[in-house]
Amino acid sequence: MRMRHSTSPPHTCVIGAGSSGLPVIKALRDRGLPVTCYERTPHLGGLWCIDNKPWGASAAYDSLHINTDTRLMEYQDWPMPADLPAYPDHRQIHGYFESYAERFGLRENIRFGSEVRRCERDAERRWHVTLADGDTAQFDALVVANGHHWDPQGPDPMPPGEFGGAQIHSHLYRNPREPLDLIGKRVVVVGLGNSAVDIATELASRANAERVYLVARRGAWILPKWFMGTPITRMPQPQNLLPWLPWQVTSLVLGLVMRLQFGHPADYGLPRPDHRPLQSHPTVSQDLLSRIGHGDLLVKPAIRELRGDRVLFEDGSEEPVDAIIWCTGYKVSFPFFDQDFLAAPDNVLPLWHRTVRPDLDNLFFVGLYQPLGSVMQPAELQARVIGEYLAGRLELPDEAAMRRDMAREQRALAKRYRHSRRHTMQVDFGPYIHRLRRLLREGTLS
Repeated sequence: MRMRHSTSPPHTCVIGAGSSGLPVIKALRDRGLPVTCYERTPHLGGLWCIDNKPWGASAAYDSLHINTDTRLMEYQDWPMPADLPAYPDHRQIHGYFESYAERFGLRENIRFGSEVRRCERDAERRWHVTLADGDTAQFDALVVANGHHWDPQGPDPMPPGEFGGAQIHSHLYRNPREPLDLIGKRVVVVGLGNSAVDIATELASRANAERVYLVARRGAWILPKWFMGTPITRMPQPQNLLPWLPWQVTSLVLGLVMRLQFGHPADYGLPRPDHRPLQSHPTVSQDLLSRIGHGDLLVKPAIRELRGDRVLFEDGSEEPVDAIIWCTGYKVSFPFFDQDFLAAPDNVLPLWHRTVRPDLDNLFFVGLYQPLGSVMQPAELQARVIGEYLAGRLELPDEAAMRRDMAREQRALAKRYRHSRRHTMQVDFGPYIHRLRRLLREGTLS
């Protein structure tokens, strides 16, 4: 599949100026291609800009630090400052994106405060983009980089009964006093993902909430941030070094690391994982098991019923509760597309290399995956693939070949991961990087 050119270079619309949209702007500019990026907030950086919270575009909280270290988070053409800690906080990461945009002059291609309301493709393959203020524009290609951590998913199903206290999704949480004053309160945090664990361990400090209950419906493997003084993501990963290795090899190595560092999660009262390491997205925390071990954080099974100012759990225990924080993930949604044209029910959206919809040669997605690593470096490679393709220097497989690849990938995904909305877009960092690099290398036209 080759890009069909008119007499002028294709003009591309990019939706979102976060960690996925920024490298796309750069890749297109580097190849002399016109590009306009629409960002609905006044700030770049997407979810890493905490000042985007009033627009619902940031999931950051004041105490947030990255879970993959700087060497995995940085773009390859703009290394992070050497004086940053291994796991910087969200403001330092946002500052890095600002410096990236400044270094490569990306701001001049971004229209801030411009929300895309509608995208339609006409019979001539042109994209008609309508903004919230009524402005319209036409483009030859469309890149969706709006992220997938901005549309909160509530509990499904919701426990029966009524709760008389305060309830929020983790997306709204900022600190123990905002948006809810949780100081001295009894709080239930539902979930065992990274946000749930970060929020629960912060609230479990004796200076904050009176009592914190962590509801863990299923078991998870807890990955340390450091092992023997080294950031865990800087340690050699077998599958990153040799992408053709089976994932079970890396699973075995990480399982050993976790046992040596922490023991088994069940030793701390957490549910026993019903899967091997890397068969589900791991939870990264240096503090969780310590909080549990000190008695500051109490582990509970699923909620059986809400009873006014009390919560009944599946083990029969009942506790007085002032607030519930639902850390129940996000929906993948595209409010600017008609549902009949494109949707992701249960977060399922098959894409070739998580980038291309095979039946459309001028629609692309960047950052729409859940990596065992960072989003940034694969997004940078996706951006280069798109740039080379739109510049007419890269050939993609035909639709049938793409669909065969996608079917193989889907079978492998279903065989490996537990069925969950969380795992519909999983990729292994090293092998995925390898595939994108190989595509750039082998698909380039002479």
